[in-house]
Amino acid sequence: MNCPFHVLHQVSMICLAPHKCQYQRKLCKLCRCEHQVNNNYIVSIEKFQEMVNIKLQESQIDQTSDLKKQRMAFKLMLSQTQNMFKKIREVFQESIKLAYDKIEKKNQSYINLLNQNTNLAKSSNAEIEKLVSIVVEGKILLDWKDKKISYQKMLEKTKDWWEQEIKLLIQKINEGIKQIYQLNQTLQSNEDVNIKSKILQTNQLSKQNDHVSYFYPASFSLDGTTLAYGGDNKTLILLDVKTKQQTIIQEESNVRSICFSPNGTTLVSGCDDKCIRFRNRSEIQFRKPLFYLWGHQSSVISVCFSPDGNTLASGSEDKSICLWDVQTQQQKAKLNGHQNSVRSVCFSPDGTILASCSDDKSIRLWSITGQQKARLECNSVLSVCFLSDGITLATGNEDCSYSLWNVKTGQQKAKLDSGTILSIFYIFQQKINKLQ
Repeated sequence: MNCPFHVLHQVSMICLAPHKCQYQRKLCKLCRCEHQVNNNYIVSIEKFQEMVNIKLQESQIDQTSDLKKQRMAFKLMLSQTQNMFKKIREVFQESIKLAYDKIEKKNQSYINLLNQNTNLAKSSNAEIEKLVSIVVEGKILLDWKDKKISYQKMLEKTKDWWEQEIKLLIQKINEGIKQIYQLNQTLQSNEDVNIKSKILQTNQLSKQNDHVSYFYPASFSLDGTTLAYGGDNKTLILLDVKTKQQTIIQEESNVRSICFSPNGTTLVSGCDDKCIRFRNRSEIQFRKPLFYLWGHQSSVISVCFSPDGNTLASGSEDKSICLWDVQTQQQKAKLNGHQNSVRSVCFSPDGTILASCSDDKSIRLWSITGQQKARLECNSVLSVCFLSDGITLATGNEDCSYSLWNVKTGQQKAKLDSGTILSIFYIFQQKINKLQ
């Protein structure tokens, strides 16, 4: 990884001094010279990784056999519960059906007896006997009517009992779900629980080609009056460009991607909890989500509207791209092909092509129906954006450069060194045009 202060040098050391380091503890050779701290507090990344691994082994928090055993027990219990409820439903449904069938059959037998014997001379002796009993005794039909009403009341009582019991069961289940939800909230807010993941992330520092795993996403409204960007602690921030006034919205998860709709009335955010949230300006200035989209299996790290605003493309760490119908809120297509996280997606100005880039070191071009049209081989690309001509694709690269590609020929037109580019926007159109 390149040093953010000296971009031509690699990070190779870690500062262990008990202070807030202006270099954020990651040092290159030049940083070490400028760093006014005792060299005893500076260790190589390799040594620091070894120290971290020792602490991990001593803690034994990576021993997850009991956790896996409990997880499997939960899965088995839920599976058995599902099968049990299914069997109960089937038996209950069959019993109810049988009861109604018998009542209707008995009732129909009386109706048939009365309606079918209009020519009494031709009726059988058995039928005549039944009719005589009905006429002479007179109570047979009334008794059956009373019995039928009684049966119906019993069935209605059973239905009411069943509904009440189901409500009580659902209430108890919801209490259990609430306990799990509270546990998840506790785990999410408790930094100690994430020690292992932080240790494992620290191990990645020794990889020279390691990329930045998170950055603050940002998006301008089309009229340029509002800038939306993600902040710390699961926040979504709206900045009025003229007044510099900020509106801070508390999100349910860290925001990984943001995009305004072409008409500026809708703001979409992709988050770490695999969810895509739609907000409307009329809903108290985007504060309340209008609806949610679920379809990815991991963090949603890129979202982009089609030029007509009817389709949303989303890229995820699960290696897939989803195309969504904004009106129906349904998934139109799922694009599979990338072999690693999809970093960025962007529609062409005419909306007929979708470009995507991934950590698998490829840029791919897709039709709006989901067919892959082309694959461009490249080094690590973090962001893609079409220029207004619809033919040129700009990419922000991890190697401190940005490139221009001809999407018709698949050839790279130009490349210019810069800083590490995490996102590239159409607002840089004029600057990029100078390179062509």
